[in-house]
Amino acid sequence: MLANVDLLDNLAQLDTTFNQAIASGNTRLQDLCCKASILELCGWVEQCLDQIVIDSATRLALAPTTIERIKTEYVSKTYGFKYRENFEKMILSTIGFKGLKKVEASTLVAPTIDGFISSLRDLTKQRNFYAHTHYSLSQKYPDGYPSIDTPSVVKSKAITIRTFLLNYEKALKKYRC
Repeated sequence: MLANVDLLDNLAQLDTTFNQAIASGNTRLQDLCCKASILELCGWVEQCLDQIVIDSATRLALAPTTIERIKTEYVSKTYGFKYRENFEKMILSTIGFKGLKKVEASTLVAPTIDGFISSLRDLTKQRNFYAHTHYSLSQKYPDGYPSIDTPSVVKSKAITIRTFLLNYEKALKKYRC
């Protein structure tokens, strides 16, 4: 899985800029820091999910042509990070249904998978809004959102998501997937 050092550094920089914007009363810059934080986390999550699939294929010692096929037909054609719709399809190409069910039922994953899926659903909605709109005072937030997460809130979410993904990887390794 990808290290999160760069992500946390980027979120810390955005948080510093966000706090400076608060001090100067620059609400536009505050919102833009929040937007950038969300998009940064989403990009990191998407890359992590891709890397988990590739690492799993490598761990299973699949033939290089098979790994290349997984990269080409699954990873490179996946443009989202919803659990069931995106990640599950990719990981199934590597470990199959039996492996997936073992991993999801493991004590490392089962207690927190619903929260993880919910977090991804929420991030997907925000990412889809912020990645496809410019900043506008008339519609600053996605429908149903009264505000935007601050960089420090996004950092907290990043740590929670990373913890889940680390446990997911441990489960994959435990079941030799």
